[in-house]
Amino acid sequence: MHVEVARLQDIVEPLLDAGMNVVVDHFGRPDPDIGVRDVGFRRLLELADTQRVWVKISAAYRNRRQLRPDDHDAHEAFHFLKAAFGVHRLMWGSDWPHTQFEADEDFTHALELLRALLPVEEERRVVLADTPARLTGSTLRDSHGALQRQHWLNGLPSRAAAIRSQCGHEHTFDSSAWITDNSQIRKMEGWSQSW
Repeated sequence: MHVEVARLQDIVEPLLDAGMNVVVDHFGRPDPDIGVRDVGFRRLLELADTQRVWVKISAAYRNRRQLRPDDHDAHEAFHFLKAAFGVHRLMWGSDWPHTQFEADEDFTHALELLRALLPVEEERRVVLADTPARLTGSTLRDSHGALQRQHWLNGLPSRAAAIRSQCGHEHTFDSSAWITDNSQIRKMEGWSQSW
């Protein structure tokens, strides 16, 4: 869901009432002028209690204050999101091609911020591979190529499971694709294209 956090609750609650899971994009998009003090951001943190809301920690630059062009706000928001949701309900995306921010943002900086937010390799793997696989009911491959099916359809609308079975195929994730250093970028790009 790509919406400012101030409007989030009015949109999310009916979706949750309908039995749907919700993924909120861009750290929840708090008001850049007040950051984590945004009342809407605090409501987002409360939605963690539903166990059916996930947050993408991507495109922090979309939430920056004009006078503060660093990642302080991203670190601050991440601290609260990780405490409320845990790493098992956080995901990451590059937000490439960084529309409207092409001149200011690049893939390398996005990876550097990811590593700064999640310096522990195991937590990066959870955010990059395990959580998206569980959320979508997809398949992970371990480092030896063995399939590791992630059955985590609890809470997913039954119609999503029906659509998946009608399609007759599953998405697969190569869990070795999560990023440990810059040499992994090509592997990551191949992973995102196959997704």
